[in-house]
Amino acid sequence: MEEPPEKKVLDALLEFITAKTLSGDTERKGTKELSPFQEHGIDSSPVVRSFLLQLCLKCDKKLALEHIKTFMAHKKPLLDCEDEVIEFSQLYMNCVQDVNLQRIHSSDKDIETALILRSIEILNENDESGGKTDFDIPSLDAFSNVRMAFGQVARVVSKYIENPDHIGQNRYMMQLILLANQFLQQTRHTAKEFLVREISNKYRADAVYEMKKYPCLVNLLPEELVKDETSIPDLFHISGKHYQVLKSQMIKGLIQNEFSELKDYLVNNPDQHEIVSVMLLALYNCLYLQTEIEVSPEGLSNLTTVMQEVKNIWYRFPKVQDLLNKMLQSNLGAFNSNDNQSQRDIEIKKIAFLIQSNSSSTQAQNGLLEFFQELVFTPENLLIKFLPTMPHDVTFEIITEMKKEITTYNVAPKFFLCPNNHVYTIGECTKPNGKGKCADCGTDIGGQSYGQLMQGNKLLEGEKDKTRTGYTEVVEGQTKEGTREMTPFEVSILQLLIHLGLLSASLDKLTGVSNLCQRPEQDIFNYLLGKINLGITAASKYVGKSQDEILFLVSSLAAEVSKWEGNKFDLLSHQSRVDWEREFVKKIKDFNNRLEPIRNDYDIAVE
Repeated sequence: MEEPPEKKVLDALLEFITAKTLSGDTERKGTKELSPFQEHGIDSSPVVRSFLLQLCLKCDKKLALEHIKTFMAHKKPLLDCEDEVIEFSQLYMNCVQDVNLQRIHSSDKDIETALILRSIEILNENDESGGKTDFDIPSLDAFSNVRMAFGQVARVVSKYIENPDHIGQNRYMMQLILLANQFLQQTRHTAKEFLVREISNKYRADAVYEMKKYPCLVNLLPEELVKDETSIPDLFHISGKHYQVLKSQMIKGLIQNEFSELKDYLVNNPDQHEIVSVMLLALYNCLYLQTEIEVSPEGLSNLTTVMQEVKNIWYRFPKVQDLLNKMLQSNLGAFNSNDNQSQRDIEIKKIAFLIQSNSSSTQAQNGLLEFFQELVFTPENLLIKFLPTMPHDVTFEIITEMKKEITTYNVAPKFFLCPNNHVYTIGECTKPNGKGKCADCGTDIGGQSYGQLMQGNKLLEGEKDKTRTGYTEVVEGQTKEGTREMTPFEVSILQLLIHLGLLSASLDKLTGVSNLCQRPEQDIFNYLLGKINLGITAASKYVGKSQDEILFLVSSLAAEVSKWEGNKFDLLSHQSRVDWEREFVKKIKDFNNRLEPIRNDYDIAVE
């Protein structure tokens, strides 16, 4: 075991973490102020500050803690005010938590279970600690551990919201939720606020709304949030100012039973192409989603009359008129309102409906848009096409790439099949010479003599790309992926859009979607909801963003799909799919460059 550094070395490092003397004893400058990364908050120079502190903790924790305790007692004059004491304490807590997490992740155990079990221990150990706010080392250690435990509580709560029946059968997760309730029974308002922020920022913004539905979760919320009836931000605001106006006019019309203002806006607006899509969104929101205003039979009748009077404006969009009639007749199938659905499911339906409305209000086009229109309106046609993000024939791709290699004999390697049809290769002279074992099944491969194959082995000739057309279920960690010119994050976002498009298609083309996905019609809606929820989780992990940020990104992309015109992609070949995916990558990179102002406009709209 390596020897820890001497006391004077640790003292020097710890002093540098908090403040650096620049000239003499009178001119001091906080180490964080030497960093170019000040905008990143408390630990503005992670390389200088966190790394050194973690290094001290890792060398010899007992010795390091003694030095840190002494240092904090005698070096507080280096810290100009109480805020800096708090800041250094938070830095220490961050590092203690990181070191503890690193130790758990470096073990050979089931990481998820290990984190939950450790969190259970922490809450049991600290249940009687009360609300102490001392800045001594034992208190800071306790704060750090409790914070780590509540990070796991937040993760488990988000999983419970997504699948209460499944999580309810996991005794460790339920024990952690029970202990969190017991821990928070005392006056620990700050801990409840931290938990809510942790869930909302890292997992889902609708957490408060959903937690109120479950007795085992509602007591984890601060009292003012339990009583708060603030509505969830409306994702449809991503569609811009026309949506805001139409939504307001429809609500006003339902209150007053008078829709002349709405009619004038629809008839006299010069931007008919854009307004028709957001009109459908506003109508869906007012009739199916909002709960502030009751839709009376008289109000619905008057609204229907106005819509029938103006619908001929959109004669070029027969799908708009069909969708309009379905909404007014409460004939949206699974898209009808449902008291038992979660807020997350509502948001997913809204994005699917956004794709439906945009596709309905756009005439047939080429480019990427053509694929999404087929997805929504003619999913049965996709059975013979190479859908983006679906798995490639990995074996064919490997063989194709390896054939580009030239051996020392100036020939490409040859490929052979074992008796069980597993592929292997022979390089150099490319002739069998010696025996081996198949890596897949263990049968004998190679040659029984030079140039003569073992019995049952054969040369692989005329190999073809066996990439399947249509839809193939991709199971993370099980489905073999070929080379693809997209990052895993880009693949996950595109798969989300595809599943959302299929969910939208189930409104009118349930049989076509069922046949494409090879799932019974009665199961297809829940199947697609499940795939979308899994996709949101996967995408958030790839880039370290919250699931709600992923939802916002996908809804923003869905709002732009109708503008994705361009070259034609018939998707009748593997190469055509590759070309389509390249074009999608260009679109998403361009979109990312514009994401910040889009987000700002949305935030202003929902306020």
